[in-house]
Amino acid sequence: METLPINIYTMILTVWIAILIALNIYQYLVQRAALRIAEILFVMSRNVREKANQVQFDGQDVEIIVAY
Repeated sequence: METLPINIYTMILTVWIAILIALNIYQYLVQRAALRIAEILFVMSRNVREKANQVQFDGQDVEIIVAY
């Protein structure tokens, strides 16, 4: 049985397919991370809003702590 020679177009197509698959996986992971960050920020903003409503209702002072 004779092996078929791989021409340059087949090699280029194979490389392009591999690149597109890698980019697709990368895009999926970045999108998942962005959604997770958005969820965390949403929960944090909800906690801040609840605390602000509590302070306004109770008439308390608030200490703001900034972390760097």
